[in-house]
Amino acid sequence: FEMIVEADFKDPNIEIAHLFQGGLGMPDRDYYLKEEEATRGLRQEYEAHAGRMLALLGEKPEDAARHARQMLDFEKGLAEVSWPRDEARQMEKLYHKLDLGGLRELAPQLPWDAFLAAAGGPAIKDINVAIPDFTKGMAALSSRTDPETLRTYLRLHLADGTANLLSKAFVDERFAIESKFTGQKEIKPRWKRCVDATDEAMGEMLGRYFIERRFAGDSK
Repeated sequence: FEMIVEADFKDPNIEIAHLFQGGLGMPDRDYYLKEEEATRGLRQEYEAHAGRMLALLGEKPEDAARHARQMLDFEKGLAEVSWPRDEARQMEKLYHKLDLGGLRELAPQLPWDAFLAAAGGPAIKDINVAIPDFTKGMAALSSRTDPETLRTYLRLHLADGTANLLSKAFVDERFAIESKFTGQKEIKPRWKRCVDATDEAMGEMLGRYFIERRFAGDSK
């Protein structure tokens, strides 16, 4: 899942935590659920990618392949409890404000207090659980999934999410699977990727100097 802090949808004067669905390695739930030839092929590509990434992390090939299959089954379970993209964009359906007691009751399988404490933020009183069905289903799925599979899932997503900061083998493998979904033929030159990473990390600070140069004085 994804948790962010934004304004309360019904009271913009306060900010609260918002919990959204997430956790899929492929771009959309349909890639896990549809049985068309194209989507089946992409699932196979993604599973093979997961195995190669786990091998790069040091697993034996046969273990990596087995763990990749287990991880894909877990992600399929997440996809089954996820809302379709068009529904998840309807803001009027994404407001279900709960206090911590309500969240614990909705999804009792997960240690919410420990998670929020480890996140290091201020004490959270109210949470907008955008899609309660997903949160409830995700917690139940996680609780009945073998811990080894959960560890594999977390390791793979950590590696995928930081691949551009790792060695060339990780960079190339991550781009190879991304290109299957985006159609991009070549990876950006390294200097462009470095600029993108800097902009992502320091966008607001860089924007200040852009404004000073391009929109100085009374210019709007």
